[in-house]
Amino acid sequence: MIKEKLFRGNRPGWFRLAISLAVSAFLLTACGGGGGSDDYDEPDKAENQPVAESSTNVLVEPATLKSWIDQGLVGNEEAFDERVVIVDFGPYSLPVGDDPNPRIKGACKVARPALVTTRFEGVADATPLVATGEMMDAVIQEFGIDEDTTIVFTTSSVPFFATRAYWTFRYWGFPKERLKFLNGGNDAFAQA
Repeated sequence: MIKEKLFRGNRPGWFRLAISLAVSAFLLTACGGGGGSDDYDEPDKAENQPVAESSTNVLVEPATLKSWIDQGLVGNEEAFDERVVIVDFGPYSLPVGDDPNPRIKGACKVARPALVTTRFEGVADATPLVATGEMMDAVIQEFGIDEDTTIVFTTSSVPFFATRAYWTFRYWGFPKERLKFLNGGNDAFAQA
C-alpha cells in the first residue's frame, strides 16, 4: 500500500518537499557551497612540460611563397623533393574563368565537396565530415601530391576553409612538416 502511494502520480506534499530538499542539498554541495577548493585561479604547481617544438610555425608568409613560385617550386613536376602545391580550398562552385575571387598563379582550386563528405547516421545525415580515403586519393592524384610535396593551404574565402583543409590532410597522416598555411590567405598575397 505504501509502495503504491509513493509511485502514484498524486504524491503527498511532504514527499515532494523531501525530494526538493535532497536535490537542493546535492546541488549546493556540488557547486561549492559545501566543500571543495575555493582557489581555482592559482594552481599549486604545474607538472606538465611545454610541448617540444612548440615554436615551430605552420604559417608561410606571402613573400616566402612568392620566392617559391619564382624558384619554380610551385607546379614543379620534375623534382621529387622540392615540389610545392598550393591548395586553394573554399566554397567554390563557379568555373575558374568566372570566379570573382583572387587566385594565386599556379594554385590548385579545390571546391568544398572535394574534402568534405556527408554520412547517413541512422535517422539523418551527419555533415560536414572529413573526406573519405577515396576522396583524398582523388585530390592527391589530381594535383600530383606525394610524401615529399610541401602543401600550402590558402583561400580567398574565410580562413576556416584553409584550416579545414589543413586538418583534413593531417587527419589522413600527412606530415606536419610538409603542411603550411598562407598567412593572410589570397588577399594578403595579392597585397604583398
